[in-house]
Amino acid sequence: MLVLLLLVTAWILLTLPKSPGDGGIAAFMGELGSAILGAAVNAATALVITFYALSARIRRRRRDRIMASIRRKAEHGRALVLGEMSIPGIIPVASFGNDPSSTHVRFEFAPMDTNPPRVPEEWQLLRDGRLQQLVAKAAASSVVFTDDEAVDIVAAGVVKTARSRTDGETVYQLVPRRTSYFLWAATSAQLDRELTEDEKISVKGHGATLRDRWGKWPTRLEDLNGLPAPAKLGCGVVVVTQDNYMVLGLRGRTFVASDFDADVSETRDSVHFVAEGVLPTDLDAKHVVNPDVAAFRGLREELAVGNDVGSLARITSLRRTGVFLDTERWQPCFAYLAKVDVTFDELNTLVLSARDFWEADRLVPVLFDPFDDKVKSMMLDVDTEHRFASNHAHALAYFALLSEFGLPELRDSLQNRKGLFPDKRARGATGAAREHSAESRR
Repeated sequence: MLVLLLLVTAWILLTLPKSPGDGGIAAFMGELGSAILGAAVNAATALVITFYALSARIRRRRRDRIMASIRRKAEHGRALVLGEMSIPGIIPVASFGNDPSSTHVRFEFAPMDTNPPRVPEEWQLLRDGRLQQLVAKAAASSVVFTDDEAVDIVAAGVVKTARSRTDGETVYQLVPRRTSYFLWAATSAQLDRELTEDEKISVKGHGATLRDRWGKWPTRLEDLNGLPAPAKLGCGVVVVTQDNYMVLGLRGRTFVASDFDADVSETRDSVHFVAEGVLPTDLDAKHVVNPDVAAFRGLREELAVGNDVGSLARITSLRRTGVFLDTERWQPCFAYLAKVDVTFDELNTLVLSARDFWEADRLVPVLFDPFDDKVKSMMLDVDTEHRFASNHAHALAYFALLSEFGLPELRDSLQNRKGLFPDKRARGATGAAREHSAESRR
């Protein structure tokens, strides 16, 4: 209203009829009108800028409230739910959009804790019992299962910076410690396995599983403090090619993501993205553990892509898309989205020279579009050909789509509206993706 009043006043002053007898008064009125017009323009510009800034702030606040609601529901139900999608055991900690400057959450790693690994009292019994069974089962199924070093997050805290005009920042401070893959695999990765009679006698507490006996149900990173067994740090990367395909690998020869312990009635192929356990040697320039380093290592080892000498394809961008806690295995994980400068067909040819390509039997292309039928059917777990090999893979896809396309579009795409998948198992592959899949089987 004030701007309109200024504009009207300026127009009146500038259009007043002038006569030879007005003298300096007419000139003064003209200058006053010009000044008022300039003030009106400046005020209008300020209002527009304020409106857009306020709108952006309102949108961000609304998104933060929705994400907080999703997180609270996940903590309560121990599943990440959006629309009709449900990912069991996944609790989101943070999500990041495609603009890093809009992120108000930061993760800091302390120097490596030098204390001995976190070992449960019952470790000798579990090692001699279930670990030996896992080793034998992996060997019989030709699944790679080795006792590599790993990183255990033994403590986590949250620090909120003082509020300012930018709303401050939430900082997670994580304390890493060395552990081993076997220690984690026989304990935290087997929390819901029914105890044997010997284990029931030796493991303190009540209940049929380690989870019940230990009585620990972490739903936040801060809950990792004081766990009786390792919280192994992991990361995963969704790779998108130049022609906009997500690259999934048909997994069959790695421990967690393989099918050797899966439901025997499941006929669909299991697929995963690039997934890595963070190693104590994944250090950044500050000589502290950094999942970003592990993500680059995974891309180089599994797909031969990177920005160093010897890479067969280059990474045009790599960004974090989210952080989540897997309550099924007590694992904090960092999610990433990488874009590369080759097409899917080119990558499918180049990848044969990657060091760890043996972890995937073949590559599967899926269009990077939340409204693509194949994507929707996989996210809703109704696809007839493929399923995500683990809740980690499902979560990686969720965070990548959320980061790239935003919450409203992703939420809208995850509504299984009546008639879309009438028989609950939609094939859903686009023509191009189907051709790629057929070609990869030859």
